Amino acid sequence: RYRKLWQRKSPPDQRSLAVSLLVDLSGSMKSGARIDAAFAGTVFMANVLHQQDVCFAINGFQDQLIPLHSFGETFGNGSGRILEGMFEEVHGRRPGGRNRPDSNADGPCLRQAAAELESRSETDRLLIVISDGLPTHPEPDPCEELTRAIVETTSRSPTTKLVGLGLGEDTEHV
Repeated sequence: RYRKLWQRKSPPDQRSLAVSLLVDLSGSMKSGARIDAAFAGTVFMANVLHQQDVCFAINGFQDQLIPLHSFGETFGNGSGRILEGMFEEVHGRRPGGRNRPDSNADGPCLRQAAAELESRSETDRLLIVISDGLPTHPEPDPCEELTRAIVETTSRSPTTKLVGLGLGEDTEHV
C-alpha cells in the first residue's frame, strides 16, 4: 500500500517554490567517490525540479561561488555538460572554470547562495547544501566558526529552509 498511500490524487494547482543547490567542489570531494554521489544527486534533483516546473539554481563552491545553472535558465540537453564541469572543478581542470580545489570557503559561499535565494519572489525557498564538511581557506581566518555562524543565521531565516547533506564519514555536523 506504500505507493497508494503516498500517491497524490491531483497535481498541485499553485506552486511558489524556489530551490538552490549548493555543491562542495573542493579537492576533498575526490576521495571516496564523493563527487560521483554529489553529481548523481544533483542531476537527479535538477531533473525532478525541471519536470515539476520548479525554479532552481545550482552553484558549486570552492573559495567562491561557481554558477552552474541560474534561476530562470532553461534546463535542457546542454545542461548535463555544464554539470559535468563539477568533476573538472574538483580536479582543477575545468576550461574557463574557477579551478581552486585546494580551498573552499563554505560560510561565505553559503551566505551568497542564501542571499541569492532570498531575493526570489517565491514564498517557499529551499537551500540544499551538499558537502563533505571539510572547510578550508587560504587565509588565516576561523573558517569553522565563521561557517557555523552563517549556518545558524541562515537556518533562522523565516523564509528559507536550509538542508545540509553530508557525504562521507564523520559528516554529522553537516
